[in-house]
Amino acid sequence: QEKRGISLGLTAGAGINIPFSKESAYSLQPEFLFIQQGYSISYSGRMVDQIRHNNTRLSYVQLPLLLQMHHRPGKWDIYSLIGPSLGYGLHGKIKLRAEAGGQKKIIPFDLIFRKEPDDNPYDQVVYFNSESANRWDVAAQFGLGAGLPFGPGDLQLEARFGLGFVAFYKDEPSTFQKEQSQGKSRTLSVTVNYAISLGKN
Repeated sequence: QEKRGISLGLTAGAGINIPFSKESAYSLQPEFLFIQQGYSISYSGRMVDQIRHNNTRLSYVQLPLLLQMHHRPGKWDIYSLIGPSLGYGLHGKIKLRAEAGGQKKIIPFDLIFRKEPDDNPYDQVVYFNSESANRWDVAAQFGLGAGLPFGPGDLQLEARFGLGFVAFYKDEPSTFQKEQSQGKSRTLSVTVNYAISLGKN
């Protein structure tokens, strides 16, 4: 049996919001983000009580360019977001966990975007070169958020869904590779933001 799940990660960064005009409800928001995205797989092997768990997490620099639409009922600033994003893979981590006969074993792997050296001294390193994997990721971003005045700016709570268009592996993946990647990315993030006006009111 196999059960697929999510992998939790960090999202951090900054952006600038550029209104189309002073009274416009629409604005353009370019961002620079560091994100972690991945997945997990839990499955039972043929041996009794043997369960393996695979948690894979990839770190990216992401550049979204978003259209933001504002709706202001009273003090609240309710807004929605839509737009493309471009991501560049930095590195990653893979953690395998095996359990048999009450014994647990955790096996970590580093994931590196480069060609594997001929004299590789490291057993627990997975290499991805430009011929086998796509380091770049292109996605569409959809978001909904709410802001409330707090101090000199607005405190915002935002949820965002990312829909990837680029498969991680360039060629038909092997059985091992299928365990390591779901193909095209699907991400869900919840963030707390703080927005400060840099212009005159």
